[in-house]
Amino acid sequence: MELLEALAEESGKLGLKINQSKTKIMPITKNQIAWPPIKLEGQEIEVVNKFVYLGAEIKAEGGSDSEIKRRIALAGATFNKMQKILKRHDVKLKIKLRILNACVIPVLIYGCESWSVTKTMENKLNATENKWLRRILRISYKEHITNEDIRRRTQQPMVSDIIKQRRMKWAGHVLRMEEKRNPKKIFKYKPEGKRAAGRPKRRWRDCIEEDLKVAGITMYGNTKGRQRSSLEDLAGNREVWRDVIKKSMAGNSLRMMT
Repeated sequence: MELLEALAEESGKLGLKINQSKTKIMPITKNQIAWPPIKLEGQEIEVVNKFVYLGAEIKAEGGSDSEIKRRIALAGATFNKMQKILKRHDVKLKIKLRILNACVIPVLIYGCESWSVTKTMENKLNATENKWLRRILRISYKEHITNEDIRRRTQQPMVSDIIKQRRMKWAGHVLRMEEKRNPKKIFKYKPEGKRAAGRPKRRWRDCIEEDLKVAGITMYGNTKGRQRSSLEDLAGNREVWRDVIKKSMAGNSLRMMT
């Protein structure tokens, strides 16, 4: 309550006013608890479990599953709007794929750099893209043509690979930030206390650890003999970090910096 009042007061000094109808309170917890009413200038602020901020859905319990499902639905609606063009026989396949990559895929992967993607959601994303490619090629599932053959015909990269590449690029950007920047603080933050019983939720950091493992390095950097490079050192050299991304996609081990 004090933070909200302080924000309203400081904003008022600059001639700004908080839009109460658009302001929401979201407790960061996975437990359903009764939240005491919070009022601003006599009007009660709504308490929610999720809301859309800058085009992405944020939930109280964390995770990216609901946002990924939402993105699939939004991109599917966009794809359906393009059907009049994508179904035409006089439009070349190359043009149809350019339309897909320019109008549909960006809707699907918006904000994917910060997603914590589970294997289930990764398969769902790839399956969605495969369905679109089959519709563009006018191929029914009854024809028993494999997804691998669909990819060979279209030369379309898997959306899961695009997400991995963007995630690694963003990780490099965060690692190059100054220590006082909030993304860098969040990246290095270690919460105190004990976690609840049960399987922990998949974190963005877990995705990065897997990507780095494929490249042959860890969250602590890379060591070869007496030569050691921290993750910040690797990301600080953009050419080397591009090599890290390439190796994480190809599955080869990273060569040491020279």
